[in-house]
Parts: sequence; C-alpha cells; structure tokens
Amino acid sequence: MTTEQFLQKAIVRMLRKEPFYANIILSLKQIATETGTMGINGKVLKYCPTWICTLSAVELACVLVHEAAHLALGHHLRFNSLIKAEQLHDKPLSRERLLKLTNIAADLAINSLLVSMDGFPTERVCVPGQGSFADMVPGMSMEDYFKILRNREPEPKDEDEDEDEDGEETRDEEEKAKTAEGPGQVAEGPKPIETYERPRKASTDDTETTKEAEEDEDDENPLGSVEPCPVEEDEEAAEERVWQETVIQAAMQAEQAGKLPGWMKERISKMLTPAKIPWQKALRRFCTQTVRSGRTFARPRRGKIGQQDIISPARFGKGVADIVFGVDTSASQSVATCNKALDELAAILRCFPKCIVHLIQCDTKIVDEQKFKANEIAKLEQFAVDGNWKGRGGTNMTPLVKRAEELGTQCLIILTDGFMSWPERSKVPTFWLMTTNKEAPWGYTSRID
Repeated sequence: MTTEQFLQKAIVRMLRKEPFYANIILSLKQIATETGTMGINGKVLKYCPTWICTLSAVELACVLVHEAAHLALGHHLRFNSLIKAEQLHDKPLSRERLLKLTNIAADLAINSLLVSMDGFPTERVCVPGQGSFADMVPGMSMEDYFKILRNREPEPKDEDEDEDEDGEETRDEEEKAKTAEGPGQVAEGPKPIETYERPRKASTDDTETTKEAEEDEDDENPLGSVEPCPVEEDEEAAEERVWQETVIQAAMQAEQAGKLPGWMKERISKMLTPAKIPWQKALRRFCTQTVRSGRTFARPRRGKIGQQDIISPARFGKGVADIVFGVDTSASQSVATCNKALDELAAILRCFPKCIVHLIQCDTKIVDEQKFKANEIAKLEQFAVDGNWKGRGGTNMTPLVKRAEELGTQCLIILTDGFMSWPERSKVPTFWLMTTNKEAPWGYTSRID
C-alpha cells in the first residue's frame, strides 16, 4: 500500500466515524512534501510521506482530526492578528519563534477538546493542566494561551547587551552550580518554551533513552502544525466567508449522521444565527426592493425605436407607487409603539417622493383609512404626535390584506403583535413589523424594539 493510499484509506474511515473532520479534510488540496510532518493553512493539507509511514492507522486518524480542528476553529485566519500585534511590541519575537509559540497556543486550545478521543496521544502533546502547562486552565482560546506563553518569553537582548553580560552570566552559572550542591535550592519560575520537556520514549531495556528519543524534545509537533492562511489583507473577508461555508457544510452533514462533536454544536449555532438587523434598516431595505419606479434601459422605450438613433429608457414600474401601512389597533397594542413606527414611515416617504402612503387602522375590521403624499409629511408626523388611533377591539388582519390587494399596492407593511388567526398568503409583498417575538407564517418579519 502506497502512502497516498494509506492516507486516503484513513480519510474514508473518518467519514464513517468522524464525518465532520473528514469533510473538512476533503475540502483541502493535498500536497506531499519532502520534510516536516503535516500542516494545514486553510487551502492545502501538506504531509510528508516518510513521516506518515511511521504512524499507525489510529495515530494518523488523530493527526487528521487535530488538523481539521485547527481549521474548524479558524486558527489559520487568526494568525495574522497575532503577527500584527507582535510587530507593535517593543522587542518583537522573530517570525520563526512567533509561529512556534502560536502553534503551541493553538494546540493547547484544541487538545483540551480532543483528549477524550480514542487513541489520542495525551502524553506526547501539549494539554492544559498537564506537565509544563499544569498552571493553564482548559477551554481557553488560542489568543489567551498565546498571551500566557508570550509573557513567559525572555525579552530579546541587543548584541551589545549580550557582550556586556557574558562575564556576568558565566559567574551566575558558577554560583548556581555551587548552590545546587548545597542543602537547599531556590524555586524557579515558569520555564521558557525551550526548556519544556516532553515525555521521552524509553529504549528496550528501559534504562536509557535512544538517540531519537533524546532529539524528540526539539522535534516537530507529533500532531502536525497550522500555518497562516496565504491571502492578502484585502482578501481576508472573502476567505473567512469561504471558511464559514466549509465548516457549516461539514457540520450539517455530521449533524444528519448524528456525529457532530459536542464542542462544535454551540459554535456552529452561532455561525448559523444571522446578525440582527435593526428594524428600521430592514424596513427601508424592503421598501427599496419592492417599490420600483423610474426609468431603465433594460427595456428600451418601444415607441422611439426606429424613430431616432438614440435608445430611450422605458418606465420602470409605475410613476406613482402606493404603500399600504396597516396598524393593528387592537387593545393589546400600545400607542407609543404605533407612533414610533410612524416616525420611520415618514422617513421612508422622504426617500420615495412619488409614493402615496395609505395609513389603514384595523382591529377586527378597517376602522380608518387616510392618504399621505410626500408633501404631507408634516401632517403624518402630526398624526403620530396626536396619536388619534381608533378601534381597540380584537385582531383580524384579513380585511387589511384584502384592502391592500384591492388598491393594487406595491408593498404592504403591517404593525401587529401577532396574536390572531393569520390571514391567507397575499400576492402583495408583505412586511410584518412585530411588537412581540412571534414569527409570521409568510412574508418578511422583523421585530420592533
């Protein structure tokens, strides 16, 4: 079996056991390299065939899950912010050192989520609360772990300072050696990352380590690494959207199979929850999309074709558009809420000076109907101040919907609390402005604050 076949076979097994991670891996282009272990940057999955051959099937599965988790948490996209922040430091770390610390921080964030996985090499990787990271709390973000590791780093010294302190360092080492032979020793603080010790593999006789085990301390991460996504700064937003789509699709497929990791359920729900749009903005967007008037070259003016060499635009929709604004004036509606919505309606009328607004009050039947034009905005605003609302009975919006269809309006806006028997779907584009958390069964719904 070739290395590529071994890798593909491991991915196929993951599709059955861990479909979420497998689908993320399958979204990447796989590239073989001559050195290193395995790495991911959001676009490609790099792997060293020679290194993969040293792994068992279980170990390879753990490596692939680990790499996919990096992408699921967006670590490849969050590298750049840490790099930019480090550049503002008085004495920034070298890029090589920065990438190493960032990888360790990313591993700490992931490994605490994967320690319960079968075959996960807990004793060989960075895990919060264990070994050199015993003072770290599990469940923190990559940025939080990086901040702790960065504070432990010794400040880089200038060359002149190194030359001046050579003699002092030699004397300090001699004094430490003498102190170590004495009855007591001074407790040391947190060690810099170079002195973190990983468990070493014992030799066959369990009395001394092999040469490979002695070098294991400086080896690459046994679970691979994560690299910054290779995109320009102006392309980061587009790349983030691609990443979200990849993760959401993988999560949905895993959810259908009933195998979405528990730690990912809350994160994916946040991705799927759209950002709340202010109701004023949503209402204006709705009117902009539905109230269509003016001229367009998409349909040339047929009466002028052949009469002149210039193509004239045709009218786009009606010259004067109608908007019906229906208000639920049942006893459950407050006057303050109704007046607040009218303020926004006046602003919309300013945006569409050719529109005519039909303000219709309705409880179980239509109790009042008035028209307002663009030059009557002051009258509309005064109506909101006076609060001359009628009705105050039950709730039935069917008469309002039928009246909007009779008027041939281009859009219908209904302010209501939703406590009613819903009318049948109307052909008129409808915007439900809810004063409660109810969702309309048809049309567009937004909640007024």
